[in-house]
Amino acid sequence: MHHLCVVISYWVGSSPKFLYKLIDQIVNIKDELSFPIVLVCNGGTDIFFSLPRKFKKYNIEIVNRPNSGFNIAAWEEGWRSIEAKNYLFIQDDCFILDDNWYSGFIDRFHSDPTLGLLGERTNPNWDKAWSELKQSYFNQVVHYYDVASGFDLFPNVDNYLDYLKTHNIPCGEKADHLQSLVLFTTRDVLLEIDGFPLPDNDTKGRAVAAEIAISKKIQSRGYRIDIVGKHPFTYIGHREWTDSKFYQASIIKLLQNKIRKVILFKKQQEREIKYILLSEAEAMQIAKSSPEK
Repeated sequence: MHHLCVVISYWVGSSPKFLYKLIDQIVNIKDELSFPIVLVCNGGTDIFFSLPRKFKKYNIEIVNRPNSGFNIAAWEEGWRSIEAKNYLFIQDDCFILDDNWYSGFIDRFHSDPTLGLLGERTNPNWDKAWSELKQSYFNQVVHYYDVASGFDLFPNVDNYLDYLKTHNIPCGEKADHLQSLVLFTTRDVLLEIDGFPLPDNDTKGRAVAAEIAISKKIQSRGYRIDIVGKHPFTYIGHREWTDSKFYQASIIKLLQNKIRKVILFKKQQEREIKYILLSEAEAMQIAKSSPEK
């Protein structure tokens, strides 16, 4: 069984440029890819997706599936395709912010036995009682399109609570949850909750409901959910949700770290060369000063 598996969700209808950048980051930070990557492509059964030749040498499994269930369904299929102790779930719009991006999740999770799910961001607006949210503007009536029944009017909060009730998932007193941008958990937890709860139709509302449900399902088992660092987006960012200035600063930080490593490596080489030359010079000096037999 692998120690870690990284599952990436991707929709084939979007440009793959960010996906390629993400994979480039992953394989370049580690000289040798010591864990498998599962790339799950929504819509891949209609438009078959494959990676460029340069990625072929890496341990990347591609799963082409129907375009249904959004990122959650892709992640669900991904983790079940490869056995691993730990799973890190990310979207193709993500980018790496720190060289310790995956070890940071592993170390944090396994240092606290009360944790069941880690992520990079919670939605602070939803860290309130359900009763309060039902009376707020978050419960506005929105058009949700369902391919089966057409347009339907369903308030947000009522929609989410209906999903939880329909699938027998305790809603808890509060609506707090991790956003399904980046999630980390273990195989044991996933097996205990029987995997990700999936959207029961192709509306955005039910996709958000499923996002909330994964946190609620894990909380109902007595585990805690939390962000991995002291602030959102510590190790992995997201192009839609991470501030552009923060993104630029993180890229500069990564480049600085790489330059620093190169400089340290060169200095180490110089020290080793000097040591070898000095040792040889000393040996020659000793040889010259030694009396001939």
